Amino acid sequence: MADNNAAALPSDSQNVQRLRSFLGLKTRATVTDGRVMEGVFACTDRDCNIILAGTKEFTGSDERFVGMVMVPGKHLVKFEVATKDSESS
Repeated sequence: MADNNAAALPSDSQNVQRLRSFLGLKTRATVTDGRVMEGVFACTDRDCNIILAGTKEFTGSDERFVGMVMVPGKHLVKFEVATKDSESS
C-alpha cells in the first residue's frame, strides 16, 4: 500500500501532485535569515511547514549536519529540488 501513496489521487490538484513527486528527493530550502537547509524532502502540511531528513545547514561559508529539521512555512523563502549534478558528486 505504501507504493500507492505516490500515485495521484483524483482530487489532487496539479500543485499537490507536483509536491508529491518531490517526496524522497534531495531538496534545498532557503529561510528568511539566509540559511540554506539541504536534505531529503519527507513531508509538508497545510501551513507550508516542511520536514527534511538527513539535513545539512549552510550559513555563509559554514556547513554542519543537523539531521531531521522542520522549516516553518512562514520562514520559507525558496524551496527547490537539488540538481542532478549536485546529487552525483
